[in-house]
Amino acid sequence: MNHLQELLDNVELTRLDYGLTQSDLKPTDRQNFRSCLRITSRDVLNLIARDDNCNGTYMYLKLIKFIISSYIEPTTSIEERMFKLHYSGSF
Repeated sequence: MNHLQELLDNVELTRLDYGLTQSDLKPTDRQNFRSCLRITSRDVLNLIARDDNCNGTYMYLKLIKFIISSYIEPTTSIEERMFKLHYSGSF
């Protein structure tokens, strides 16, 4: 969560760059799926990937994104679902 908080605190970035709000990082609200989607958005992943100190956070968010894509997104092909589930499960 610290790396995501650093995105919010970065004065060089705006909310349009990452799409997060402070409430998305609220640790007491663990069942907020919309926050989960925002936290695993492509924009957030790209910003996190820029920092070499955030590799663990990046992989964690990427795995969550794979799981969401595998189970929820209707446009994901069967082959892609199988790959993402296998990747997530064997990581």
